[in-house]
Amino acid sequence: MCDIDTEHKPVLDTRLERKRVPGKCIKCKTAKPNVTIRGCLYCKPCFVSASIVKFRGALKKSNGRVEAQRRQQNGALEPQRLMVALSGGPSSTAMLHLVADYQQSVTQKSGDFVQPPYADIVVGHVDESALFDVPEGAVRNIANERTFHETSLEDIFSVSDDRDVLLQIVRASMASEEQQSGGGFSAQIIKNSDKHTPPRERLRQLFSALDSDSSRESLLDAIRTFLLVRLA
Repeated sequence: MCDIDTEHKPVLDTRLERKRVPGKCIKCKTAKPNVTIRGCLYCKPCFVSASIVKFRGALKKSNGRVEAQRRQQNGALEPQRLMVALSGGPSSTAMLHLVADYQQSVTQKSGDFVQPPYADIVVGHVDESALFDVPEGAVRNIANERTFHETSLEDIFSVSDDRDVLLQIVRASMASEEQQSGGGFSAQIIKNSDKHTPPRERLRQLFSALDSDSSRESLLDAIRTFLLVRLA
């Protein structure tokens, strides 16, 4: 005969824990919520806690995939460096702190030595001061004492290798604009014969030739992505 108290209590407890309390946080069920995500109400502490848990889970999963690929290729198990792309905005700054906290939390799980997931955490930055007003040294200050790797948007004109990759990224991001200009935008990027116009001015001219903010944003994302991958 089944013992309801012993066998089904965990299931009942779980269901009770998941039960929503009207007007209260879905997680702690006591605090007043002030964040709504996909119909779920969270108080600020519970939202931050849940976000950190999900971020660490995604990071761990991604790290596991990289390790599996490395084992297949050369059997290497030593941790590698991780580059965090830092623009200086709130999102990338938060990501840098979350990655650093994850690294520290893994190594401090117990008194025994635990190999960290990454050999080092470095910062990669694309200088966009040619197009935007950016306080000098602001991003370096956020990176603190971490190894800092930097490139500039105008460096796109000096790319001599990986041009095919660059063109694929630009054309995929700006399919309609490329078609209308007959490949003019990608041609301007790889053109190196213009020695009279400084690269920063050429960059401004390239973006000024676009008709919409969405097109400029697409081109900016394409160039930024290519430079960050190249920097890594």
